[in-house]
Amino acid sequence: MKAKTASPTTFGPDDTVTYSLHDAGLPECGRLLLASTERGLCRISIARTDKELVAQVEREFPDSKTVRSDGSEPSHAVLATGLQQYLKGKAAHPPALARADMDLRGTDFQVAVWQELLAIPTGQTRSYQEIAVRLGKPLATRAVGSACGANPLGFVVPCHRAKRTDGSLGGFAWGLPLKKHLLQLEGADCSCN
Repeated sequence: MKAKTASPTTFGPDDTVTYSLHDAGLPECGRLLLASTERGLCRISIARTDKELVAQVEREFPDSKTVRSDGSEPSHAVLATGLQQYLKGKAAHPPALARADMDLRGTDFQVAVWQELLAIPTGQTRSYQEIAVRLGKPLATRAVGSACGANPLGFVVPCHRAKRTDGSLGGFAWGLPLKKHLLQLEGADCSCN
């Protein structure tokens, strides 16, 4: 994965965000949002309805030009299919995700945490504490958890692989049952809830 971090931490009027809506592949996940700029994928989300996802786009990119696509452009279509297969357990981690260019924007600390998440191999987990230590900030455990929560590219930047120091799952934007499902799909230990 090639992360292209931009100097601004947010998206602005010079950015065009193209988004598409797809079936997520699992009934409990509902619908899938893929959004990208010319630099790469900038947002993945799931929600029960398209209306919720469109509202999310309007909230997250208020100053940018947003363009709704029918999802047929190759990059979104391939990613949506890969994510659907991944969520159904038919692909360990879709190759299309591994090759996706990303437009990650956040604080320097958030981007550093996201880069650490990308380094966690499939089937393994790290504690928020371990990530904080790797960043040279051993007291920043809560900040690591917050950066995981702010991750705009769940599934691609695998925040589901970060757990509490005691081994419990911690949080997940889309709920702990899905986090546990993803870890099980990847063969990671998720016995401690």
